[in-house]
Amino acid sequence: MRLTLNIGGLIMLLCVLSTCGRNVMCPDLNKNILSWFPYEEGSVIRLESKTANTPLIIPVSNMRINHTTSYNTSNDCGHCNDNIEIHSKANFNIFVLIEKIKL
Repeated sequence: MRLTLNIGGLIMLLCVLSTCGRNVMCPDLNKNILSWFPYEEGSVIRLESKTANTPLIIPVSNMRINHTTSYNTSNDCGHCNDNIEIHSKANFNIFVLIEKIKL
């Protein structure tokens, strides 16, 4: 019984050590998604509601695309993180996680 616990503990330790300090490569940024976000300074995003008669107009001040090429498992518990930030002059920002979008 004790030998089984020692072998099991050794196997668990090897599994943990094999995952520490790995450099995980992320997939390339899906450039097709950018055609859905053609915004630049001066553009306007118009959101319409089924219940309100007045649309919400969001003037775009800038847009930033963030792409993670890789992450190291010893530095963080990270993941591949592609996102788009759309900033507005009206103090209204839109944050879109690209990996959640299926084209």
